[in-house]
Amino acid sequence: MRILVLGTGAGENYPSPWCMCKNCTYARVHGGKNIRGNSSILINEDLMIDLTENSVRTASRLGVSLNSLEHLLITHRHSDHFSPNHLWARSYPGRFDKLTTAEIEEKQGAPTVTPLRFLSIYGPQAVQEEIAAATELDASLEQYHARFNAVAGETSFTAGAYHISTLTARHGSFPGYTLNYIIRHGGKTLLYALDTGGYSAETWDFLAAHRFDCVFVEATGGLMPRRGPEERAGHMSLQSVREFIESLRKQQCVSGDTRIFLSHVSPHWTPPHDVLAPMMEKEGIEVAYDEQIIDL
Repeated sequence: MRILVLGTGAGENYPSPWCMCKNCTYARVHGGKNIRGNSSILINEDLMIDLTENSVRTASRLGVSLNSLEHLLITHRHSDHFSPNHLWARSYPGRFDKLTTAEIEEKQGAPTVTPLRFLSIYGPQAVQEEIAAATELDASLEQYHARFNAVAGETSFTAGAYHISTLTARHGSFPGYTLNYIIRHGGKTLLYALDTGGYSAETWDFLAAHRFDCVFVEATGGLMPRRGPEERAGHMSLQSVREFIESLRKQQCVSGDTRIFLSHVSPHWTPPHDVLAPMMEKEGIEVAYDEQIIDL
């Protein structure tokens, strides 16, 4: 399993474009791994978790085409995780299979003029409402060679060569608003746990059957006291992250070989990468960064 990290920032990015605080200023001055766009990852070039302006832009900057994408998992409808208008760029000339190469090239008005793989989108039901409200999408998803599949928490399904399990996250206005994902492929298992303030007892019970080679866990709340305002809004502080990882260890979901990464980092509670990474390294936790490649 190869993971390309397209983004590791929280909703405001890192730095926040309007902010001149110490952390935002440091990130602008020092650049590099301190710069974070909205969180998203690409797995093996055919499965993506969350679709944002940043993920599309980062893929292009790295020379990575999304033409091979077949599976898109959406955690929830918040704009820093899902921007459905980007699906518009998947439209190409009608009767594509009937056109010659010359005719296709003449149709410059289409955003895509090469064949696409069909895209299966999975997410909470509220994501469907976000798609329906997208101003740039003027037809059914079939026109964009895609289909949406609503999924609930604590269920499992197969997507191509991937076995996916869903977890009900504690984030949003009602239970089931946000999902986390367990992804199994090629003998490796990944837990993607962003935008959650921990799990319910029911979700922990469902989780207990899995053993993870890699865990992405959110750290929006950073250095704020446990149960601070960000955490109550469905995020975790670093102290809560430690407790979360300890719970995974007690259930034998992780071992000493499991790679654990922090993501969804906010500049207003979490130090810049240059400070955060060596701090967390002492605890055996890695800090993910934009454009990182992780081979499991």
